[in-house]
Order: sequence, then structure tokens, then C-alpha cells
Amino acid sequence: MASDTQRGLLSSGTIVLFGIASWTLGNFLFFVLAARIIGADEFGLVAALLAVGVAALVPCGAIQASIGRAVAGGVATPATVPRLHRISWVWAGAVGLLGTLTILGLWMLHDIPGAALLITLFGLLPLVPLHVLLGAIQGRSRFVWSAATMVVLGWTRPVMLVPLSATIDDRLALAASAGSVAAAYGVAFLFHIRVPRTGDDRPETVRHIVVPMMAAVAALLGVGLATNADVVAGKLGLPAPLAGQFGALAPLGRTAVLIVPMALGFVLLPRVALLRRSGRPTRPLLGLAAVATVGLGLATAIAIAPLTHLIVRIFGPDYAAADHLLVPIVLAAVPLGVVVVTVNHAIALARTRLLWLMAATSLSTIVGLTVFHERVGQLLGVDAASTIAILVVHDLADRRGDTLSGGVLDLIRRVR
Repeated sequence: MASDTQRGLLSSGTIVLFGIASWTLGNFLFFVLAARIIGADEFGLVAALLAVGVAALVPCGAIQASIGRAVAGGVATPATVPRLHRISWVWAGAVGLLGTLTILGLWMLHDIPGAALLITLFGLLPLVPLHVLLGAIQGRSRFVWSAATMVVLGWTRPVMLVPLSATIDDRLALAASAGSVAAAYGVAFLFHIRVPRTGDDRPETVRHIVVPMMAAVAALLGVGLATNADVVAGKLGLPAPLAGQFGALAPLGRTAVLIVPMALGFVLLPRVALLRRSGRPTRPLLGLAAVATVGLGLATAIAIAPLTHLIVRIFGPDYAAADHLLVPIVLAAVPLGVVVVTVNHAIALARTRLLWLMAATSLSTIVGLTVFHERVGQLLGVDAASTIAILVVHDLADRRGDTLSGGVLDLIRRVR
């Protein structure tokens, strides 16, 4: 039975992988166009701004994961989702108001790119409602709808970028391209209105979902820091051309590794929630997802090693000198990929204490980058060390036997 579940994880993961790969390809095209339009000297600032937006996207995945777990585990009914959807728009409005006041205040006191920040903020406000709907899709295992949403999210950005960059300031065009979130929200909303509103809608159900969601948000915020803080630190500590080169290549190399654990984590969560509900072990699935992530991450590094010069040339001549950075970026992202599947596994099991500990450990990324940020090697070293620390804390703090190391050992025993 466990092998059937593992095969189901991989087959469903293929559907989601298609959506994430399409999203990745769209993002890659977007970064290539943006890097060529702006140039390496100026792209460091734009990359930092984009990194802040991506960092905001990652903890929203905790909202999706928590609702997906609740729907798959039977805690939330289809009638509960509309209430959560309405609450999410209230949250988005509150964040929008607070963010607007903060940006306006800083804009009046300091010389900051206030217009770009405001456009970025308003473009990202639908993220919370979008991930509520994606959680319902994930919990019902409707992975085709998930893939369709990801395709729209990835390809709207480069499609918007070209006409916008020809009419207004390039940086504002990059910020305005966050309108892709609204397009993806439209796809998810089409699924939402098709689902019958069956079951009870009890207010206490919302509380049972929101409380563990806070730990999940904190843990995935830690993943977001580990994924994007180095680009911001690079802008502050590296020379301008190198900061732009690193800001362009870091998302590319990192995403090449993370598409697999993102797909596996997406499918892993509802399956783990169902296994937990039936009292069956979940550790073998975690081990399979981790081994697949490491294996494919190393294979990616080997595959692109002889092609780095050609890949970097796509960004333009300003980036050719940075071709040696791509493979180290990929290798440093491998433990981060394992963190992604491990966090999703913990969310599916509602391990609130474990998630808070992993979130606290992720702060080591900020501490490390505060001290070490003057060379690219330092940035990547901090990335790898902090993500490995998160995995070590996970296994040391787990009291129920659902460890990453145990899952890998289970998989090895099964193969033998």
C-alpha cells in the first residue's frame, strides 16, 4: 500500500511539475527580458525589489498548505472555504492600508522608490485570497486546476512586461507586472465558484485552521528568507555590476532546483494529511521526496555545468562574466529544496511546535548575511549553512519519529 501511495505521489507530482515548470519558464523569460532592458548596473535594485515580492509570496504558501491540509483531512468543508475567502480579503485590505501608510511616510522622509513600491504592494494584495483558493484546490487534489493557475501566474508577467516597458519607467513596469497575480486569482476563482457549498460552516472551524496556520506562515516565511535575503544582501554588500549579475542568476539557478520539491511538496501535503487521518505512516513519503530532491538537484548542477556560458549569455553581454556563479547557486539551493518538502510534511501533520522551531532557526540566515555579505561565496555559504541547520533542528526536535533521516533510511531498506 505504501508503494502505491508513493507511485501516486510521483504521478500526481508530474501534473503539478508541469504547471510549476511552465511558471518557472515564464519567470525565466521575465528575468531575461528585465535584465536585458535594465542592464547589470541597475538590475541589482530591481532584483532586490522583486526578491521582496517573492519573499511575500512564500509565506502565503502556508495559507494554501494549511487550508489544503484542512480540506483533505476533513476539518474544513466546501462551505467553510467561502468564509475563509472573505476573511482573506479583509486581511489583504488591512495589509494594503498599513503598507500604503508606511510607504507614503517613508517616501516623504527619505528618497525611496515610492511609486514602484506602491504598485508592487497593490499588485500583490490578491496573494492571500489566491492562496486560500489554491489551498481548497490542493486539498481536493484537483491538480490540473493547480497547474493551470501556475501557468497563468508565470506567463502573464513576461507578456505584460514588454508593452509596459515601452510606455513607462522600467522599474514601474516590473512592479506593475505583479498583475499576473490577479490573472491567476481569476483562474482559481473559476474553480471556487464551481464547487458546491456542502457541509457545515462553523466559525470554530476557522479558528482550528487559523491557529496552526500561524506556525506554518512563520516556517514558510523562514523559507522565503533563505530563498531571497541573499539577493537583498548582495545589493547592499556587492559592487553594483556583480549585485545585478547575482540578482539575475540567483532566481534562475535556485528555481531550477526548487521546481521538483515545490511540485512534490504540493502533492505531498494532502496525501500526508489523508495518511495521518487513517493512522498510516507518512515518513516513507518524506524520505522519497527528499531523495528525489537531492538526486535531481545534483543532476541539474551536472547538466548545466558545461552550458553555463551559453545560459548566461541569454541575459546579455553585461552578465557574461558571471557564468561561474550558476553552478554554485544551484548546489547551494539543494538543501533548501529538502527544507521545502520537510516543511510541507510538518504542515500536513500539524506539527505546530516543530514549525515554530524551524522558523526560529531560519533567522540564522539574517544573522549570517548581516556578517557575511561582501562576496558571493559568503552569501551562498550562509544560504547552505542556514538551511542545513533547519533540517538538523527538525530531526532533533521531532518527538514522534517522523524524521527526515528516518524516512531516508526507510527508503533505503525498501530498495534493498
